[in-house]
Amino acid sequence: MPTTTFERSVGRYPYLLGLLLALTGGCGGGDEAGDTAQGGTGGSGGTGGTGGTSGTGGSSGADAGGTAGSAGSAGFAGSAGSGGGAGSGVTDAGTPDSAEDGSTTPEVSPGCPTIPNDAIRVADNASLLDALGAATGGETIVLEDGNYDSVEVSDKDYADHVTIMAANARQAVFTKIGVHNVSHLRICGVTTTGGREGVLIEGGSSYIEVLDSEFYGAAAMFDRNDPHYSQVTQLYGLQANEGSSHLLIQNNYAHDILSSGFVFFGVSDIVVRGNTADWLQSDGFKFAGVTNALVENNTGMREVHSSPEAHVDFMQAQGDMSDSVFRGNVALMNTSSFQGLFFGNGVFANILFEQNVIYTGHTRGISVDCASCVANNNTVLAAEQDGVYLVHKQVTIHGVGTQDDNVTSTYLSNAGMSGTNHALQYEDPAGAFFYNDYYENAKAGPGLTIEDLRPVAGSPADDQVGAYARIHELIDP
Repeated sequence: MPTTTFERSVGRYPYLLGLLLALTGGCGGGDEAGDTAQGGTGGSGGTGGTGGTSGTGGSSGADAGGTAGSAGSAGFAGSAGSGGGAGSGVTDAGTPDSAEDGSTTPEVSPGCPTIPNDAIRVADNASLLDALGAATGGETIVLEDGNYDSVEVSDKDYADHVTIMAANARQAVFTKIGVHNVSHLRICGVTTTGGREGVLIEGGSSYIEVLDSEFYGAAAMFDRNDPHYSQVTQLYGLQANEGSSHLLIQNNYAHDILSSGFVFFGVSDIVVRGNTADWLQSDGFKFAGVTNALVENNTGMREVHSSPEAHVDFMQAQGDMSDSVFRGNVALMNTSSFQGLFFGNGVFANILFEQNVIYTGHTRGISVDCASCVANNNTVLAAEQDGVYLVHKQVTIHGVGTQDDNVTSTYLSNAGMSGTNHALQYEDPAGAFFYNDYYENAKAGPGLTIEDLRPVAGSPADDQVGAYARIHELIDP
């Protein structure tokens, strides 16, 4: 395997190594005995770098045929470097496939912990609230299929993660789950629909995990042939704010939302991984006042149905953000143009953008006014349809202090190299730096799939520039 851009970058930008250690903490590591290829139990998470966020606990080795292990500690380092919430116990469970009507197929949620023999089983709202009130730490509460209305969990400092999980994936349905001033709570495999937001984390809550869940905006799906969202009641899929910290938001699906899929305001030490935001009227992911975030391998923006005056972004930071990594996120235009990773109206510092793939009709592929930020090995291209450009001919990277090994798009007359960055053109197939000399079908236009971006063998995009590692990972896992 070629070295990643980050590995090559730390020699040039030493602060990035510290940032990587801080953000990943005990990510995926667990103790050595747990992270095995034979499918052993995921071990407890290792302690992260000082001040770090962290990832999930030890891998289960399920890819090798073993049983998915119990969750390991997440190893959220924090200032004290102490271990934190439990990991999901599996490796990259993925985002659930959706049926035509937006629902998902019932199955055991692959990212939820194994149900222990002493699990507490409940079948209604009152029983769930009783179980949460009696819990002290470490309990698993299993939800039978059914409707649980709105649940508010407040002022609970559990000694270890209390897990609320559906017996069958997404068949335990809530209007809303509110979490206020709570520590060590895990929510897994549920559905929310019909409330203002699906999950609200606030009041300084910490060590909260939301995994493998689905949030959508109407109790009955609206007519997607006429998607004006007049029937949609849900404003956000998941929102976290008010000083909450040490959050793991992983493998969730937010769709048919009036505004934004995932919103993070005034939070720190967060991992936002493997989520999908689609069928939206506004932004996929929104951030403000955030420090120490790892935002990776998220997808979205295939179906965007916004009002003409709407400002739509795949990911937007609309306030201060620092010491964070945006890696491996993919947004491929289908119905409507959007800005890619747009950061404005704040102070930004020490942010790495790496291996992201943006295909859109808006010029701002990655945009942030930040001298200390770094953009390496991103693929940011303009969508073209029937020879007519949709919004801008250039989709590029703006304002990032250090840029290396990126692939962007530009006018025919400007195509070429700037340092180690490649600016491609799609107007002249016989000209240099043509789209399809780098990617097999990059001229597909709106509706392009990741397969269309398969790098041309032997081209610079195959193993040198652009988001080659992420694209190969998705096409040839």
